Parts: sequence; structure tokens; C-alpha cells
Amino acid sequence: MPRPSAPTPEVPRWWDMFNPVSSIRAQTALVFGLLAAGLTVHFSNRAAEALASRIEADAGPLFETLAGSIRERIDRGMYERFHELQVAAGMPTFRDPAVSEATRRMALNLINDTEEEYAWIGFANPEGRIVIGTHGLREGTDVSGETWFDIAVHGGNHVGNVHEAPDLADKIARTGGGIPRVFDLAVPVTDINGKIIGVLCASLRWSWINEVQVQVVPESARRRLFGVTIYSARGDVLLDTGTDIWAGTPPPYPPVPVSPRGQTSFRGYLHEEVERDTYLTGYALTRGFRNFRGLGLMIAVRQPDRRAFAEVGELRGDIRLIGFSATAFLVVAAWGFAGLLTQRLRAIEVAAEYIRDGDQLALIPRPAGRGDLARMCRSLSRMVAKLRGVPDTPEKSSGK
Repeated sequence: MPRPSAPTPEVPRWWDMFNPVSSIRAQTALVFGLLAAGLTVHFSNRAAEALASRIEADAGPLFETLAGSIRERIDRGMYERFHELQVAAGMPTFRDPAVSEATRRMALNLINDTEEEYAWIGFANPEGRIVIGTHGLREGTDVSGETWFDIAVHGGNHVGNVHEAPDLADKIARTGGGIPRVFDLAVPVTDINGKIIGVLCASLRWSWINEVQVQVVPESARRRLFGVTIYSARGDVLLDTGTDIWAGTPPPYPPVPVSPRGQTSFRGYLHEEVERDTYLTGYALTRGFRNFRGLGLMIAVRQPDRRAFAEVGELRGDIRLIGFSATAFLVVAAWGFAGLLTQRLRAIEVAAEYIRDGDQLALIPRPAGRGDLARMCRSLSRMVAKLRGVPDTPEKSSGK
């Protein structure tokens, strides 16, 4: 019996191999590719989150410590100047009415010239007129209407907030021009009987606060986008070193957490969202030192998240680059492996077409081994043999 001519199988279109609906190769590559890409995205995000948490756990307390160091130096510096004024007010030079003005002026000039933080020191009589001023400044000025004088002349101590002092412009060296700013200190002066005989007052340079923050957070830190902002108790910006970081407008007073009892947190770190930027912020609120109650200044040390967590994005990008590269390799490998399987299935298809057209010599391919494809081929061979009414021919490799 002549062998029938070869059947004409259905010729697939070349692009069908890329259709995951009908192509095993496309299905295999798609499944492996999606699985690998999904794992890459998942693990890159998990690794980035872990690194971000670690960075925040390290950088947050660091920023808090920097803000706390500035706070401590300000409180101690203010206390020292305030304490010096109290000590001076208790000296016989000022308590003894018999001491001459020349002697008192010499004492005040000595203190003023010794401590750079002082811009001016003066002595006012009970009527509110400055009778002695260092280097002759403000002498004869009526200060009876000033808050600091009213508090001190009635026996209290006063530490005022920052304000401008245009009359000290020639005395205070400053950079960048503008009107100098000072703190006011005032303590009462009493005689040996406890009667108030005057008020010892002083103006502290604001510039020394800037020197304090530079010592803690040097200018080199600005290259890493560190910015320091100091706010008054009312929320006014007193100092800002990050004008080039946040485009000239410093972030508002940080949203300090408040306890259920209404107590404000005095130090800590937090994330701030300001317009389109987010910042990692360490903060500390001045509380004073010993008998100095402090001014309630808020010190905030900030760094934009884009800089603080720059390594997070780099790590995520590196992992995804490696992961997607491996995904591409895995897709190619899956495509090739599925191609081998497709060739075997194609051979089975061709054999089935011969058998359908009556070719008695056609046999179903019988791969060796115990795999799924091999078992399927053996089952099909036994089925064809039974339909032909002939005994099944076992594989030589089976040993039967």
C-alpha cells in the first residue's frame, strides 16, 4: 500500500507566536516575565522602605540632637549673660550710692568689652533715665515707658525677645547691612536696705546666636542641604540659613506634637509637608537654664527628603535595574524552553495528521523518559495501536 502524501497542516501566521491567547511560548514568557517583574518591584519597594526606616531612625535623632545642641548653647549663653548682670547688680559698685559715676562707667565698659555678646550696657535711675551707658551711648535717654524698665524697677527680672536697635547700628558690626537686632536684659539694683536705686540693663547682640548655630551646623553642611531656622515664641522667623534650599521662604513653625494633657513636646523629629516639598525636621524648644526661664525660641534643623533619602531612590533603582535585566534574561530563556516544547508538540501534530489521512506507517513520537510529554505520547501511541487493531510496540529503552 503506497504511503499517502504528506498532509497539509494549518500554517500558523508568524505573529501568532507572540499572541499569549494561542501561543504556549508567549504564555510561558508572559507568565515568567510578569512574575519576575512583580517580584522585582515588590522587593525593591520593601528594600527601599527598610532603608528609609533605617535612615530616618539614624538621621531623625541626629537632627534632633543638632537642634538640641543649638538650644542648649542659646539657653546657657543667655543664662550666663543674665547671671553676669545679676552679679554686677549685687556688687558694691552699683549698690553703694557713694560710688562715683566714673567708677560705675568703668565697670560697665569692662564687662561690655570683655564679653562680645554685649552690644551695650547701661544704668538707669529710678525715674527711668539712662545715667550711664557704655561708650556714652543712650545716656540721657528716657526709658520710663519701656516694658523692661517697668518690670525691673518694681523688683522683677526681664529678658526680652529680639527687636531692632537702629541707635546701635554704629556700635554693632554686622554683615549684609540692615538694622541690628538685640535682646534686652534688665535687673533691679537695690541698696543695702533693699530699696531700689536703679535698673541695670543691657542689649545682647543677636548675631551671636548665628555664631552658635554655625558652630553646631557649619556652612559645609549646606552642601548637604541642611537648613537651620529659629522662630520666636510667636512664630516669627528670627534666623534662617536655608534660603537657597526652600527658595527664600522658610517653612512655617513646625507642627510640634501636643500630648493629650496639652503639653508641648520640647524636642523630637518629624516629617513636614510644605507645599510641594517634604522635610525631615529635628526641633528643640528653648526652656531656659537654672533661674533663667528662657525665651521660648524654636530651633528647627531641616533637610529635604529628596536629599535625606536620596540613597533610597538609588537603591530602588539599582534593584530594579538588576531585577528587570534578570527578567529579560528569564523571558528569553522561557521563550527558548517553550520553543523546544512547541517543536515536540508540532511533531506530534504532524504525526496525527498522517494518521488521520490513513498512513498505516505513521507513529506518534515517543520521547524517552517519564515526563508528562513522554507519558502523553505513550498513551496516544497505545490508543492508535488499539484503533488499528495491532499490538502496541513498546520502547526499546523500556527493557520490555
